[in-house]
Amino acid sequence: MRHIYTSIDIGSDTIKVIVCELCKNKLNLLGASSVNANGIKKGVISDPKAAIISIKKAINEVEEMLGIELKKVLVTVPSYFAKYKTFKEEIALDDTPISNETISKLMQQILTNNSNKAEEIATVQTTDYKVDDVEVKDPKGQIGKTLKVRGIVTTIPRENLYSVVALLEKNGINVVDVCVGPISDYYAYKSKQYDSKNGIVVNIGSELTTISVVTHGIVIKSSVIQFGGKSIDNDIAYIYKIDSKSATALKEKFAFAHSSGAKSDEVKVVKNIINEDIEINQHKISEICMARLEEILNLIKNEISSLTNIENDYIIITGGTSNMKGLGKLAIEKLDSTAVVENIKLLGVRNNKFVTPIGTIIYFISKLKTRGQEYTMIDKNEVNEMISNAKSKNIKNGNNVIDKVFNYFFNE
Repeated sequence: MRHIYTSIDIGSDTIKVIVCELCKNKLNLLGASSVNANGIKKGVISDPKAAIISIKKAINEVEEMLGIELKKVLVTVPSYFAKYKTFKEEIALDDTPISNETISKLMQQILTNNSNKAEEIATVQTTDYKVDDVEVKDPKGQIGKTLKVRGIVTTIPRENLYSVVALLEKNGINVVDVCVGPISDYYAYKSKQYDSKNGIVVNIGSELTTISVVTHGIVIKSSVIQFGGKSIDNDIAYIYKIDSKSATALKEKFAFAHSSGAKSDEVKVVKNIINEDIEINQHKISEICMARLEEILNLIKNEISSLTNIENDYIIITGGTSNMKGLGKLAIEKLDSTAVVENIKLLGVRNNKFVTPIGTIIYFISKLKTRGQEYTMIDKNEVNEMISNAKSKNIKNGNNVIDKVFNYFFNE
């Protein structure tokens, strides 16, 4: 079985769709798209008709790359009003080895005992298992009389979940699983090193910034700040009297997050809103960006203090805005010496705006592994169709590098 997964992140600024294959414990990119989002305000669907047009456009772009229809997805849901609750559950055993079915039964008990009418469980994170009060890392295969588990469930308001799921399924897109952004963001960088420490993950998006508190690999708290990279775009657009698209391009490709990296003699000529040519100095525009980023980082620092008083071993900075040159230096100055801009390391996706959908796939794979299950979102016939399409593209395009990589993933 090929292990292929599709993930969608419905953001305020862009809709991101990514398709990956897990092969030899490594994720390989098969297709990705990012389109402008309409009908979504601060991560919440405000206009379902406009939103589904953007979502379908993002999905269609990947479908055209792969030559098949994407029918199943993982989806990230808004983390507004997310609650993180500890749980303890226990089931009796019958002196037979603990199986995948035993773990699934235990997980179902967790969902049943921790649900209510107003909230829905979005994720379950387990911290430890015990067989007859003896702690074990993986209980499968163990024999005993009782199996205990502790962990944290993340709940969100039902409307936050169902507004997204209902919209997708109404339009023929089957939602296989959901995850909240804070957990997806951590899983994108999850490692043995980070799992052994306490830290913070900060996702600076377009309109929102999400701060997550992580203790030994478990996300225990999160909060959302109503500021993001779009604030910088607005500053640039207002000061230079240019349109928002030009402002975003200048922020991403010309300006620095820390003005010390900018050149005072470097200029770029752009058109303003009355179609006049204007010169923009790299150092001056970087000072504008830096001023707004300092404000955002100060808000982040205050939010971290209100969320936890535990000393943090790391602060991961990610999200679309973290692509700005020089942000790592500014983060160290304003937050902590442990702050670092972590970059996505998936071949073909180097933009940190894809962090959440990638993390959602990694989280889903982790769940499957815990339960000893296998799953794919694309069946054998569809895989064969993709291989055929990839080979056809290789012939038409003269075997360019991307097509060779694509073909390699499917024919190894």
